[in-house]
Amino acid sequence: MSLAAAARSSLRMASMRSLRPASSAVSRAATLAVRSLAVVPDRNLDRKPWNPRSAVHGKTPQEMADEQPTIRVSESRVACDGGHNPALGHPKVYINLDFGVEKACPYCGQKYIWDDRH
Repeated sequence: MSLAAAARSSLRMASMRSLRPASSAVSRAATLAVRSLAVVPDRNLDRKPWNPRSAVHGKTPQEMADEQPTIRVSESRVACDGGHNPALGHPKVYINLDFGVEKACPYCGQKYIWDDRH
């Protein structure tokens, strides 16, 4: 068989494979749909429902942030990095303060106020 005849033969076989009946595509889609509806057992039935209160302190994160004292500063711009321990901190953010208005850090909730008497 010549090279041209072999190429025509392989093209003919490829075109016949692509002419599958549409019902096979429909049945494949139906099979996938049925498989996706299969009931999966819930393995977390013994877990307690989610509670925003801390197991250690018994308070929500917002309640714990509200308890922190406000830090008085003498400048209009302050940097917050989450505290002295870098392992427990957060990325450094700069907070622009208005005179006499309390603002909180968006990460840790630490409150700052610009006060010239400081």
